Amino acid sequence: MNEILRVESISKNFGGLRALDRCTLSVEKGSITALIGPNGSGKTTLFNVVTGFLRPDEGRVLFENRDVTGLAANRIASLGLARTFQVPTGFPRLTVWENLMSAPLGQEGESLCSLFTRPGRVRTQDQEHFSRAHQILDRIGLAQKLTELATNLSAAEARMLELGRQLMLSPRLLLLDEPSSGVNPAMLDRLASLTLELNGEGMSFLIIGHNLSFIMKLSHFIHVLQYGKHIASGKPEEIARDDRVVEAYLGVHK
Repeated sequence: MNEILRVESISKNFGGLRALDRCTLSVEKGSITALIGPNGSGKTTLFNVVTGFLRPDEGRVLFENRDVTGLAANRIASLGLARTFQVPTGFPRLTVWENLMSAPLGQEGESLCSLFTRPGRVRTQDQEHFSRAHQILDRIGLAQKLTELATNLSAAEARMLELGRQLMLSPRLLLLDEPSSGVNPAMLDRLASLTLELNGEGMSFLIIGHNLSFIMKLSHFIHVLQYGKHIASGKPEEIARDDRVVEAYLGVHK
């Protein structure tokens, strides 16, 4: 299997709580992979470890066969691994357009020296970012809201803006934390269609979700966590029939 991401024996403790317990799983390059499990199973903690917001107590994270364990979050993002959050982040007092334009890392125009010594490169890069931002606005359905302050967006629009900000980084692997939360059916369809389009263009995904209908329709492969442990993996139809998953995720015996 051609893995774009592999986590090996990851453990993370918070005091006496073991949030992740020697968790091992992988994401195949070009796939849409889901991560499910009951509340408190360690899904977001795993995202935080993978993306550099938390350092694991043991284990390692490999992205494109490179050990990125413990690297700073911005460094990991610059390598092509981006993520969204359960609660959309960003800059509420900036416009939709400004939020997108602030996202790319390593902008030449942020350096006073470059403004004087490499003005041509600054202009070229800005034009590239302008073009990409317009394309992304169209794709996330916010082209008519580019001058709107982010704080005035609906919950669904804020979530799409969060996605747009990460797309400005041109990631090869995108981790989505509960992307369907607070999203109305129409926007959910747009999100699903966009995810499939981006995947068709070569982007890989790892998605946390509690909306099982959304996950089952979208995913090629699913991992399941319970109490910080990886308990099952398989295709959607296999997971739906797995007695361990039914018991862990729904709390009933099959």
